[in-house]
Amino acid sequence: MQTSKGCAFLMDMGTGKTITTIAVAGAMFYQRKVLKLLVVAPKSIVDVWDEEFQKFASFPYSLAVLDGSSARKADTIRNMIGTGLQVIVVNYESCWRLETELTQWKPDMIVCDESSKIKNPQAKCSKALHHLGKISSYNLILTGTPVTNSPLDFFSQYKFLDDSIFGQSFYSFRSYYAIMGGYQQHQIIGYKHLAELVSKAHAIAYTDNFTDCVLKAVNLGYDTDTTAAVAGSIAGAYYGVEGIPTEWLNCLARKEWIAELIDKFVNALPRNDG
Repeated sequence: MQTSKGCAFLMDMGTGKTITTIAVAGAMFYQRKVLKLLVVAPKSIVDVWDEEFQKFASFPYSLAVLDGSSARKADTIRNMIGTGLQVIVVNYESCWRLETELTQWKPDMIVCDESSKIKNPQAKCSKALHHLGKISSYNLILTGTPVTNSPLDFFSQYKFLDDSIFGQSFYSFRSYYAIMGGYQQHQIIGYKHLAELVSKAHAIAYTDNFTDCVLKAVNLGYDTDTTAAVAGSIAGAYYGVEGIPTEWLNCLARKEWIAELIDKFVNALPRNDG
């Protein structure tokens, strides 16, 4: 979160999104950057956050899972006290209904767990989180599937994270990245500029291995060779050759020539021995 107020953990189920988020929150709490944390999650897993904090948080915190009537939830927010990091966990359906109270609480950091829940920019919960995301200092999305229907699914999730990445207008975003056709040009018949979209999305995203990064890029569809090449070059520089699956390397033609070319390039780079 050094170059943007938002960050995306694009990690599959079981790879540690929750524990990583707790670690980030704890580190930022000790730096006095985050004193109030709001976690928005599907109703079926809100209690999991309480359990995971009990297991993994080694810093002082007070956590409340909002349940009961709307009045009771609002009262919990208004009376949230305690030492250490203050944490409120709420489900998506309740979040937009409590937007006023959550705005007044002024969270420093907001986490959207399974953020594809806000992929529709017109949904009430999406709009509420877009508003809340503006008042917080840091925003984080957690998902293994940021794209479920089309590459345009990125827009609403990233508008919550940091609207400077893809802008504030969905229609401008769609006009730039989608090819319109059909009746009165209202149907999406294809996509364009996908390599740029992936580059922007991954500029603040975190995946935990080379394979996932490249496969996520390919699964966007359409100009997959360009998209995967851009994502793969960035991921390769980060994870190194040892991070590339052996079976993928074995399929590579002219491996020796490529290795020789890389050596020549590295050796030609200017050196700073001082």
